[in-house]
Amino acid sequence: MTEDKPSALVIGAHMDDCEAGLAGVSCRLARDGWRVVFLVTIGDVSALPAFATKERADEFRGQAVAAARLLGAEKLFLNYQHNLLHPSDPRVVVDIARVIQAVNPTLAFVPWPQDNHYDHARTARAAMEALSYSNRMAGGQPVDLHLKEILAYEISSWQTRDFAPDFYINVGPDIETILASMNTFRVFSEVTLRHYTDEMRYRRQSWGVGAYYPYAEGLKHLGPEFPLRSLLPGLLGADLRPVGSLQYPWGGRWFA
Repeated sequence: MTEDKPSALVIGAHMDDCEAGLAGVSCRLARDGWRVVFLVTIGDVSALPAFATKERADEFRGQAVAAARLLGAEKLFLNYQHNLLHPSDPRVVVDIARVIQAVNPTLAFVPWPQDNHYDHARTARAAMEALSYSNRMAGGQPVDLHLKEILAYEISSWQTRDFAPDFYINVGPDIETILASMNTFRVFSEVTLRHYTDEMRYRRQSWGVGAYYPYAEGLKHLGPEFPLRSLLPGLLGADLRPVGSLQYPWGGRWFA
């Protein structure tokens, strides 16, 4: 990270996870001058029959890079296999920690760990371990880390359990770019893409209803500081509202 260009690291399992869960926030940060990096743990898709050939795997990876670029983000890949990200294998924590050292983010975003997809849950746990012990896990020369905040995002609504955001971020101005980023993955069938983009739109629309935005993305604050201190209000201003901000204790001004 340079002094005039802070960085954000978004960690996901599969090649489309960061776009599925955090395309809007990523797009906003990139537009505001941040370096945004997507890190994908599952970079080897050869076990999937549809991508068993090198040509098809390369096509998938190329579309993943293009999807991130559409949002103003870079994409990095680790080389773990689909559905073979074992919880007893410490290498993924080490590999994530080395990326944390290299990117040195101010903000880090991880998948919500209560996820029924095995790769999502393992990536979330490994990411938290790596963020907690970056220098120890990565080894080599320690880095003066700039990390100020860790937030969790939901990859998809049908796979997670008990994801209750603390913040809603207005992503209405970027909704078409958000959906276009997923539609970049032409390796998926038309039915699959329609399913994914419909879910992305409706989930953001549902969260938007709770915040009086046309579309919103939800985030869960994970720390690391206590009492809770978030950078987001200063960064996003009127485009951020805490859950319940329009009524009840947070929105007390409405009852003046």
